[in-house]
Amino acid sequence: MKVQSQSIKILAVVLLFNLSAISQTKTNIDVYYSLVDSVAQLILSRLPENQIEIKLNSPLNDYLILTNRLKSSLTQKGITQSLSAPLQADVDFDKSSVRYSDMHRSSFLGSMKVVRKVELGGNLSIAGKIVPTKFLFISIDSILVDDVKNIENSVYLFTVSDLPAEPFFSSLLEPAVAIGTAAIAIYLFFSVRSK
Repeated sequence: MKVQSQSIKILAVVLLFNLSAISQTKTNIDVYYSLVDSVAQLILSRLPENQIEIKLNSPLNDYLILTNRLKSSLTQKGITQSLSAPLQADVDFDKSSVRYSDMHRSSFLGSMKVVRKVELGGNLSIAGKIVPTKFLFISIDSILVDDVKNIENSVYLFTVSDLPAEPFFSSLLEPAVAIGTAAIAIYLFFSVRSK
């Protein structure tokens, strides 16, 4: 009885570790956050040495959540924002898009996947620099079609996009395999039964 109790505990621990090992797809807003962190790194690379205080200007628009993330990322990297800072950085996010393309199967009769392309672009101008810098950061990965509704956030329209149509051959293949399997099973049932 004691051995059975211990084996059940071990099995439960193994199952819990396996469940936690399943990776979750990053939401579109999380992908945008990682791109905003890249913008913060770009700002850091453009700042003069030993500059730890800036005034960050960004228009109040649909990208306010991204601007707040940028401020947070800069703060984590040791840059403080102040209205009276001697150096001014203007950041304008003017391009953001999520696109899904290339719907395909991960394996024969496997789950449908799409390629997700997330873009974040804009302009960066730091006082004292003559030419403003344009930036465009892109993230491309492959996600399950079933996960698309869970990773989009309808409150922020720049995280939502339309799915491409399912490929014709792929949609034709599943019924053909099912009908073929049923036909073979019926044939084998009657041929084995008659012998």
